[in-house]
Amino acid sequence: MRTSILRLAALLLVCLLLAACTGDGLIRLKYEDGKFVNASKKLSYIPAPVSYEPTSVGEAYAYYERGNITMYEISGASPTLWLTEEYADTATTVFYSDTITLPTLSNFGAERIYACVSEERTYVEFTIEDASLIASIVELTENGEAAEEPMGDLLLSYDMKFSSPAWPMIYINLEYEEYEDGAYLYNRNTRKYTALGDLLTEIVHEGES
Repeated sequence: MRTSILRLAALLLVCLLLAACTGDGLIRLKYEDGKFVNASKKLSYIPAPVSYEPTSVGEAYAYYERGNITMYEISGASPTLWLTEEYADTATTVFYSDTITLPTLSNFGAERIYACVSEERTYVEFTIEDASLIASIVELTENGEAAEEPMGDLLLSYDMKFSSPAWPMIYINLEYEEYEDGAYLYNRNTRKYTALGDLLTEIVHEGES
């Protein structure tokens, strides 16, 4: 009898430890039809395309056990509408409620672009706030003709994080890439390269002799 009780206690301890390691206390999600759901709490999230990034990462909120994915709040946003993975630069996945229609770049209302470099940490190299320049970039990116994939060595690159007061929880991130034959913006979602001409040459190379 004593041996059985000890075995039961040991089993309960293992269960408790496993529960702690699998996100105990977090909202549990299942993956169904391309969505992460919790039916009892009426939660349903869709993973956003790769060009959408969180503007911040808050407290852990939910857990998808089969994929071992912890999802976090985005500071200032309702966790019933927006969640994110732990921040991993451009590899970070945003999850949004299926009640939301994600904005495209053209209706995002961008008022600022942060040109960022990621090494051990992400930092802002320069900022674009000129409304007419931002409008030109958006127009060219959304409606301009697609360019062939650039050839040769990549000389310079920035993550161009578009920021909007209407969507303070997310950035839309396009990649600025510079080669010998010119500068391009690359959309990871559409895999489209857009040739920029000299649109950003002055601001990118400001201060160079």
